[in-house]
Amino acid sequence: MNNKIHNKKSRLFMFIFVQPIMALMFIFTSHAQTTITSSQQEIIRNGNFEQKETAWAKNINGVGSYLDNGLSGAGMRLNPTIESQSQGYIVQELNLITHITQATFSMSYRFDISVPEIAMLAAFRASILSEDNEAVSQPVYIDINSFPGYEWQNVYVALDAGAIEQINVLHAQGKRIYLLIDLIGEWIHVIVDNISLTISGQMQFPELTGEIAYIEDGKAIHRINPIGGNDQVIWRNTAEVPQLYDIAWNPQSTLLAFTSNHEFGKSRFTTDIYTIRPDGSNICRVTNSPSPSELPENIASGTITGSVHNNTGQYRFALVYVQGAQESVQLSAMLGPDQSGSDTQSFTISVPDLGPDVEQTITVWSEGYAESRSTVNVIANETLDVGTLELHGFTSRYTASQLTWNGLGNQIGFVLDGLLRSISLPTDYNTLDQELIGGVNVTKRPSWSPIGDQLLYEKSSSVVLSDAGIYLAAPGEQTGRQLIAPDASSSSPGDPAWLPDGSGFFFAMSQMHPRKMNNSGYDLFHYDFVSTQITPITNFFNETVESPTPSPDGHYIAFIRVSTDGNKRDIWVVNRYQPTIMWQLTGGIKPYRPNWSRQQPQVSPEPTPPVTGVEKWQNY
Repeated sequence: MNNKIHNKKSRLFMFIFVQPIMALMFIFTSHAQTTITSSQQEIIRNGNFEQKETAWAKNINGVGSYLDNGLSGAGMRLNPTIESQSQGYIVQELNLITHITQATFSMSYRFDISVPEIAMLAAFRASILSEDNEAVSQPVYIDINSFPGYEWQNVYVALDAGAIEQINVLHAQGKRIYLLIDLIGEWIHVIVDNISLTISGQMQFPELTGEIAYIEDGKAIHRINPIGGNDQVIWRNTAEVPQLYDIAWNPQSTLLAFTSNHEFGKSRFTTDIYTIRPDGSNICRVTNSPSPSELPENIASGTITGSVHNNTGQYRFALVYVQGAQESVQLSAMLGPDQSGSDTQSFTISVPDLGPDVEQTITVWSEGYAESRSTVNVIANETLDVGTLELHGFTSRYTASQLTWNGLGNQIGFVLDGLLRSISLPTDYNTLDQELIGGVNVTKRPSWSPIGDQLLYEKSSSVVLSDAGIYLAAPGEQTGRQLIAPDASSSSPGDPAWLPDGSGFFFAMSQMHPRKMNNSGYDLFHYDFVSTQITPITNFFNETVESPTPSPDGHYIAFIRVSTDGNKRDIWVVNRYQPTIMWQLTGGIKPYRPNWSRQQPQVSPEPTPPVTGVEKWQNY
């Protein structure tokens, strides 16, 4: 021990924990529960600080606590201010199982000092506390009499039976439980790393209806049981650069709609909307129908000829696609950088005849952007020339994303380059998307009411911040009604998701509180239409909630929980009325856009035989 470090009188830690202000309504049902036994389950999130401050609340950066070099990789330095009675701390809420039987805490730490002659140590502690500051356990307590020096120290402590029982009792009462690591002193620091709390015991899951579909890293569609079992891939995007943007169950839970780029260049959109059955069969294109793969092999075809004139004044490659064709036609480079070469290229393409009343769209693609310049009525076994198509360069990517079904399941709403659009089902070869909400070109995350014909959507604004927020509108309206505006931190609420009974919705927004002023991220909230009351549900530190989706009874919400750096994301489920009941569904992959079915999907024992052409909607 260095005798130059002086003793400093310790005092009780008075951290006022942030907790949602809500009346806890404990939902008791007679449904059967599933109990799963856990062994040595790690419940500390980001204990090695590789995701920066994710899951940890801390003092103001650069004064109280901040990232530093740890024992191996990153660590966290607790740095009390130079003022008297100063404190540096980090704190994390613990997501616990129903009943703990064993628990072990471990941590690495190393002391450091700024000015040895005046350094003072009151206490360095690792404590487990309730939201009421009720001490449950203190695995680590170091003061001047037990000061270990300046080398790295490793701590392994098994919690005693009394502490474990107290944690179980408080958790059963709906109390939030926290791990607090703090240093009280002057001119002395401590670096902590490899923080761990492993637990064994049982987790009781409620009986839940429905399944959660989600996208794996833009590449595959999954279905998973809401308590975490039977995670399976039902379809995978095989494009060279695969991109799935969104997924949504229809109200009957018989179809999943999704957006994908796997047929890029064979449509007037970069990504189209498709439907697929829960067993992964019968993929059908909804927008810009048909997909070439849906057409009969023996369909009669005609020939379309024409040319493309590069009117941009720049060096361009181009593709030409006519609705229904098996492939697009790639044109040679038009007009080189030195203004040499031809600015016009001709094309010839074989195109199926989709019928006498179908005007088939001609699309010119250039640099990944599309221009739909003409239509043509293809006639089988005949050649038609469409003349010269002008390539102006005033283009859009036409990316369909952010899907939502209406309550009847016969329309899909979506976002197309910032515009709210919709398409009716079943489709035919003439079906085009229509304007859903007019006069709004900076919208996202539409959510259609399950019981009426109203839409929630998120509006962005780079001009007038107060105009941003969550809006409510009916189809065809030019302007919606703002329900929730950005808060004082300039944080705009987003990701609205209706309750199944239409009484309110869930959304994500930052939570303002003095103890969270140095913590970024979004929490989960509930909005009630009758009272207009907003109620927080989660209370995360340096984590963000994305894509909430409720269970069929509205008692549980699945959502994406995202780290500060965005590199770690998992699906979690939380009890709306008792938010301390929460569990993780996924791990080791990057899930996006979870969507909870309103009913239990019915999956055929054998895959459904494929159908082609307009027959695909006969049993819709």
